[in-house]
Amino acid sequence: MDVLNDWAPSRPTSSPSLVTPPISRILLGPDLWFESDTHSIHRSGYTIPLTPNEDALLTALLAAPRRFYSAGSLARLIKQRGKRPIAEHTIQQTIHTLRRKLGETGQASTILINRRGFGYGLFPKTTKASL
Repeated sequence: MDVLNDWAPSRPTSSPSLVTPPISRILLGPDLWFESDTHSIHRSGYTIPLTPNEDALLTALLAAPRRFYSAGSLARLIKQRGKRPIAEHTIQQTIHTLRRKLGETGQASTILINRRGFGYGLFPKTTKASL
């Protein structure tokens, strides 16, 4: 299902040319983006829904991209943002599933990186932060 093509305004409008979809897109790489409004990742033409934990984790990492966070720091950041608290071990598991949805494997990760002694960081493959 292509979310962008299926979107339609919820009520009639007098000026259709001014209507835009209420979607916040964050470009993560070539043909890869996160839509915060639909809680999904779009990769190579596919829409991949995120779990609440994956969405909270990705949103927290996007608050300051190109910065490393320990699992404990991410847990606190997610809680501060008003989301359901996530245990540190759950964060590690969620990182693993999020990498798979981003199309990355553990050793070759270039977007969602784990650096020993520093933590986890999100490093989009683009210089443009959003569309």
